[in-house]
Amino acid sequence: MHTRTATTATALLAAGLLALTACSSSSSGDSKATATTSTPAPTPTATYNPAVWKTRIDNLVDLMDQNQTECNVAPSSEDCNNILRAADSQMLEMKAAIDANGGAASHPATADILGKILDGYNSYISGSCPGGDETADTQGSDCRVSMVTVMLGVATLSSKMTLDGDQ
Repeated sequence: MHTRTATTATALLAAGLLALTACSSSSSGDSKATATTSTPAPTPTATYNPAVWKTRIDNLVDLMDQNQTECNVAPSSEDCNNILRAADSQMLEMKAAIDANGGAASHPATADILGKILDGYNSYISGSCPGGDETADTQGSDCRVSMVTVMLGVATLSSKMTLDGDQ
């Protein structure tokens, strides 16, 4: 992995961990993170640049690949939750950029897969998947399906962007 890619991947993971830390709360005083569903991303300050987004997605895919084994073994694990949260943050930012620059009418395939990824993450969170619940880790569980939806969606996103003519 190139130094720049490694640095970007590390930054993405750090951003995901910071997001998780920022959302941590508990009334009983324990330090267990409380997961939340996707929230709207802030309005982007830059225009939608497909080349920049493809690079960001490739870096996210590399980061997700590093955590795939953990997610396959235990979708409810903290490590898997962190990487899915990092993906959600990136997808929300990308959706906001697309919405500000023509939306689904200009980028139908990309908007479609983004919607599926965000729905998958919301299902993961609303299904109480994070937190080590063993039933979430069983084969065929809703949590496992939601995790796979996010991971495969991100992995196919670049090809969907190409369908939209985003080179």
